[in-house]
Formats: sequence, C-alpha cells, structure tokens
Amino acid sequence: MQYYGMPSPSPRGALLQAFDADAAALMDERDATIEAGRFEARREIVALGDLAKAIARVTTEWRGLITPLELTTPYDATRAGDLIVETVFDEILDPAAWRVLTAALALAQAPK
Repeated sequence: MQYYGMPSPSPRGALLQAFDADAAALMDERDATIEAGRFEARREIVALGDLAKAIARVTTEWRGLITPLELTTPYDATRAGDLIVETVFDEILDPAAWRVLTAALALAQAPK
C-alpha cells in the first residue's frame, strides 16, 4: 500500500512512507534503464528487504554475544545495522538500491 502525500499516523507509518517512496523511485529508475525493469525492480526490492531483515536479526543476536564483554559504550543494534549498511553496501549497491535497503532496515529495526 502506498501513502502518497498522506500524513503519517505513526512513526512506523512514516517509515513505510519512506520505504514506498524509495521503492517507487527504484522501480522508475529500473524501468527507464532496462527491459522488464519493473519486474526486475520488484525482485530486487524483495531481496533488499530480506537482506535488511537478516542484518536486523544478526545485529540483535550480537547483543547476547556482547553481554559478557566490558564495553566502553552501550551496544546499539540499530547503529550496528546502520554501520553495516554504510560500510559494506554503500560501495556495492547503486544509490537507488542503497536507499531501499536503508529504508527496509529502518522498518526491520522499528518496534512493531
């Protein structure tokens, strides 16, 4: 469901709006540059969403592994996920796909 221009009813709603906008931009870009671009973009959006969920899951699981360690600052799973996306995927994804990944990660990390 897309929320063009509607006010967000919740913080999660705002994240959904951002994801929808980034996904639509990716579809438009792919449609303009490759044959069957919208179909390929849909597949890519699903894969990016799955990747975001995996990053969120792993960074949350790290909390249990980190608990016995003496840390200089508290562990933040959300920040860890953001850093993974920034350091690993910034260079290997094109900007439109990177924006979809970051929006999907924000959704995956948000309280339900």
